[in-house]
Amino acid sequence: MIALPHLSSQLAVDVLDARSLPAAFGALGVGAVMFAETGLAGALGVPVRTFTVWQVAGGLLQSIGLTLAGYALGSSVPDIDRYLLPLVALVPLLPLAADVLRSRRTRPRPPAAS
Repeated sequence: MIALPHLSSQLAVDVLDARSLPAAFGALGVGAVMFAETGLAGALGVPVRTFTVWQVAGGLLQSIGLTLAGYALGSSVPDIDRYLLPLVALVPLLPLAADVLRSRRTRPRPPAAS
């Protein structure tokens, strides 16, 4: 088997730095890392048992927490769907809008004509 150099020294992104994720993966930064976390954990040598325990704990915490939060919100606010549906439609557009604004701010300006 060919010995490969240690992968963590070659990563261009510091996965623990939240500011570097959007820079490396664009507006889908967190989603891309969440999708690739299994391979990344394997490449970095995370033990399978540790990875599995934390994946299960995080999945349970997220699913139970979101279910309970949805139940509490739905039972305390009447007709929440009237308010929530527009938010569900608009929230996914926020990273795109932020990326467009950032690219406009960092775009080089043409020199002013004299």
